[in-house]
Amino acid sequence: MIPTLNAVSSRGEKIALAECLQYPLHCVSRVLFFTKLPNLTHSKLSNLGQENVVMPELINICEQAARLGGAELLRWKGKFSVTEKSVADLVTEADFASQRAIYDLLTREFPDHGFHGEEELSVMENTKADLHSDHCWVVDPLDGTTNYVHGLPYYCVSVAMVAHGKTQVAAVYDPERDECFSAIAGENSKCNGQLIFTSDAEKVSESLLVTGFGPNAAGKTHEMDWFMRASTQAQSLRRMGAAALNLAYVACGRMDGYWQTTAKAWDVAAGDLLVRQAGGHVTSIDGSQFDLRNPKMVASATPGLSRAIVQMLDA
Repeated sequence: MIPTLNAVSSRGEKIALAECLQYPLHCVSRVLFFTKLPNLTHSKLSNLGQENVVMPELINICEQAARLGGAELLRWKGKFSVTEKSVADLVTEADFASQRAIYDLLTREFPDHGFHGEEELSVMENTKADLHSDHCWVVDPLDGTTNYVHGLPYYCVSVAMVAHGKTQVAAVYDPERDECFSAIAGENSKCNGQLIFTSDAEKVSESLLVTGFGPNAAGKTHEMDWFMRASTQAQSLRRMGAAALNLAYVACGRMDGYWQTTAKAWDVAAGDLLVRQAGGHVTSIDGSQFDLRNPKMVASATPGLSRAIVQMLDA
């Protein structure tokens, strides 16, 4: 078992450093300054694993499920027809094929677990299990459907296991780049097995921000106001169209901060954990504690940037 080392970063935050012995010495400084993990002991991690089956088993199946869904999306590229769930809200056969593959794997491996997915599969299958049950898999089989339909390679599959409203394991898979972002509660986030970390951005003016406001912007006056406000204050601003991948990019430092008020639980359940376990900060849109049942969120590289974004939106 690799020992846990405690240290204090340049910002005075107590951090836990795990797995450092697996990496060269030159990597340690980056880990020390950016890995702000919960102060969990190995015994607590062990207990957490026992309560939620076995953590290594869960994350392996979680990643496998996300990759299965992604394989279906690649298989269906250019072969699907498109319908509208509502105005400008698209769905394809690929959405259903991806969720079917994920559902079949997870219900076979964990028949006692609940399943909460974006798409309805059949009247005989419950795909809207309670997020506050003991074990509930929360799945978006295709996040970024409009991008996918138009051939824009910015979409993903999001899979998370939630226990009593808190995400325990998560995977976000980008099939176009073959990047699988994953996290276990109490451990560092990773991408394809390599540790990832949020940036150290503290100010809106030095940050690349990303947001989203649903497929139909009509009537979303405050979202448009926020977008215009941020576009004049941030270093740069994006609306990319895939919430889970936005959060994965915040987790790995490609983007600095994200907010959205129109997301659903399946959009953000995995990304929430990715950002936290990469050293980032997640709150509700007003700065209070984030609640997956009402997933209006701000997710940022640092607590300081989260406060700055909340203040910007509240101005």
